[in-house]
Amino acid sequence: MGKRLATFVVVAVVGLLLVVVYLGTRLRAEREIARAEMEAEFLRMQRDTILTIAAANDSLQRELSFVRTGMETEADRLRQRITDLESERVENQLTVRRLRRKEDLEARIRTTFPEMAESDWGVTEVFNEENGVGLEYLLVPLWFSETFLIDHQNSLAFQTQVDTLRSLNGLLERISVLQDSVLVLERGTRAAFERGYNEAYARYDALNRDYVALLRKPRISLGFPGGVGALAGSLGAGFVLGTVIR
Repeated sequence: MGKRLATFVVVAVVGLLLVVVYLGTRLRAEREIARAEMEAEFLRMQRDTILTIAAANDSLQRELSFVRTGMETEADRLRQRITDLESERVENQLTVRRLRRKEDLEARIRTTFPEMAESDWGVTEVFNEENGVGLEYLLVPLWFSETFLIDHQNSLAFQTQVDTLRSLNGLLERISVLQDSVLVLERGTRAAFERGYNEAYARYDALNRDYVALLRKPRISLGFPGGVGALAGSLGAGFVLGTVIR
């Protein structure tokens, strides 16, 4: 009777130990599963956020590209307008040089300088004794000459401004080309990063799922050779042996 009781107690204690170890291991596994799943969910949310921001940036870039196309079209129109104005200036200059009659030249002076038409001015002939010819000279009030001086100064300043604007336009065109190159490189870099990130995330997600699946099948070891199976076999053999001894 005493041996049966001892055998029963041993089996009960070891069985209880197994249950305690199993529950402890299971609890640790559940905690690790919860941690792994929470980490995976956090990374999924982070990935979705990155993808959302990337999509928003792509949409913004498309809108900016559309606006830029419109501005470049307007810039081309203005450049063409500058070219047309230069052509008109050259043509007007030639038109003046083609004037041959005195009356036509005087009429052109009146339309070009309407303020002078209201003043006392005229044309006179001055004889050049050395060459024996008479040349016609324009007579205007002395202080009206400041108009010619100012117009000449403005002409030089405007020409300098035009040359500077052309240099600026060339510089802006080169900057635009560089910006396009940077944008292409940026898109290529982002695409490569996105591919690498997606591949890394896919591998992590697969590894995380395998890890969680492994945790859901805990393997308990109490230090016995062969693990739980060997321990159960030993308990069975001990129980049988106790029965035989009895």
